[in-house]
Amino acid sequence: MKNRLLICIVFFSGSLFGQSYATLDINNILARINSNGILFCGDNYDCKFEVPRGRGKHTIFASNIWLGGMDEGGDLHLAAQTYNLKGVDFFYGPIADNYTSSSYITKYNKVWKMDKMIIEEHMQDYTSSGYQVPKTIADWPGNGDTTNGEASQLAPYIDFNKNSIYDPVNGDYPDIRGDRAIFYMINDDKQAHTETGGKKLRIEIHGMAYAFYDTANSMLGETVFVNFKVFNRSNNKYNSVYMGLWTDMDLGNYGDDFVGSDSLLGMFYTYNGDDIDEGILGYGFNPPAQGSVFLSHPISNFLYYNNDTSNTGNPVNSLDYYNYMKGRWMDGKDMTFGGNGYGGATPSNFMFSGKPETGSGWTEISSGNTPGDRRGIMSIGPFTFLPGTDFCIDVAFPYASTKSNSSIGSVALLRQRMKILKTFYEAQNYNCEFTAGIKENKIEQGFAKVYPNPCNGKFTVSSSSRNSQLHIYNAIGQEVFSARINSDRTEIDLSDHTRGMYFYRLICQPGIEILGKIVIDK
Repeated sequence: MKNRLLICIVFFSGSLFGQSYATLDINNILARINSNGILFCGDNYDCKFEVPRGRGKHTIFASNIWLGGMDEGGDLHLAAQTYNLKGVDFFYGPIADNYTSSSYITKYNKVWKMDKMIIEEHMQDYTSSGYQVPKTIADWPGNGDTTNGEASQLAPYIDFNKNSIYDPVNGDYPDIRGDRAIFYMINDDKQAHTETGGKKLRIEIHGMAYAFYDTANSMLGETVFVNFKVFNRSNNKYNSVYMGLWTDMDLGNYGDDFVGSDSLLGMFYTYNGDDIDEGILGYGFNPPAQGSVFLSHPISNFLYYNNDTSNTGNPVNSLDYYNYMKGRWMDGKDMTFGGNGYGGATPSNFMFSGKPETGSGWTEISSGNTPGDRRGIMSIGPFTFLPGTDFCIDVAFPYASTKSNSSIGSVALLRQRMKILKTFYEAQNYNCEFTAGIKENKIEQGFAKVYPNPCNGKFTVSSSSRNSQLHIYNAIGQEVFSARINSDRTEIDLSDHTRGMYFYRLICQPGIEILGKIVIDK
């Protein structure tokens, strides 16, 4: 009875201004998740990404999804959310015919919090005499109401008896990630988009925030993961689609932050503009660094903007949001290398791609910028989003603090942690493939080898088959190079291509295809 009583306490959730929420309270982080899809910040700006847990200090104000693309008539459709700064583009629940019925509101204005321990107990006890399914498992929204236009399959679950009906009495159970998870569903269809003014996409997003219980590993103990699955429930084929993850990182005192990016790690991060984070909200001496990362797919663009009304400030309309995901400013000008990224001569995909901890490359420090209140948007695209299809994106929010050795020392630790975190994530073997993406297989011993990796653009393909076909694709699935491999060792030169991650497909012989990644780091 003690364990179940504790579980009941842990699973408390509440409602603010009509939006339900729960907190991911595990290890060293306390993170708020809302039913309207806003990560970490409540509707009354009671925002919570507290790390270390219990100190009352926060590194992130809010985070959310942006998505935009063109229909076949050339019209822009876009949904983007910040923290209800101007209005609302996303609403709780799945796509439906009737969003105002009491049954829909009661069922979907909530988040679903689940613990791995409860699932394991259910799997063990569901056949026992007198067993009652825990309410958290019974309420899991595995199936939608098809009479209301909802999809038949919603929240992920293990269908023990393979009947496509979520029936935990017969052994079904929620399919969650990590040791504790919070699941939610949102759509952009319920009402007009008052945040961006964008035309509806008629998309549905399933989000699952999760964490792993590990008191001995501060890297896992100070990371929140989120899985997004995005469904196109419309009849539209969308082209030139970009998906962005927007994050407003307020590192303690929000007024003195710098940002940077690392395209090879798929990360943008925030660090303090000096070694002291002042004020009641501040972390004091030697403040931490906070990251926002694409785990499953390479990043295409990263752009930061200021909390002001300039050309590099807060977006106003749907085209502004779309331009930001494309790596352009609100006036349509390309983001450029150097300074504050505006008005230069050389277009760039990634702002502040240097390393402040080593004093190398383009950073806010080297640009002589004044610290301030930064917001960042990293994106994937462009790609095509067909009606009736879906895609998956995995992200993470890692934290690092040396507790000494300055603020940029925490950036170095964050970068180090991310390399380990990427390896950990890949070892989980999650099925998170992009619609236009390319699956990766391990190279089969004896058939082929691609080296060195990473490379400077020049690498060697060694194949035991003398008539192999090589295809190289960029991060968004576009083929950028192909060649026939007629010798056991072929030199490939892609040094004129941009720095980043690419995918290769090597067809060695009928039935033997080698798929993998090659990183150009120059």
